[in-house]
Amino acid sequence: MAITGKVVREMDIKCDVNFLHQFFNHKPHEMVVITPDIVRRCDLVSGQWGTSGSVISWHFIHDGKMTSAKEMIEVDDDKIVFKVIEGDVL
Repeated sequence: MAITGKVVREMDIKCDVNFLHQFFNHKPHEMVVITPDIVRRCDLVSGQWGTSGSVISWHFIHDGKMTSAKEMIEVDDDKIVFKVIEGDVL
């Protein structure tokens, strides 16, 4: 049996919205620099940073274990959607 659904997380961040959009659109790999204790690797599998349809491979710590996920990015003018397409988190 499979569980399906949507995970949404909201948090308050004090910074310019354009900075966040540019960061997650063009530089998500820099999460490794910002949170080295959680995010261990971020690799571009296919496509280019900041383009729709690009696939990113993440390796991070979750519940004390190394976990991985592959995400496809969908970039719109006003939002960025990361869709998990494979990995341990599914």
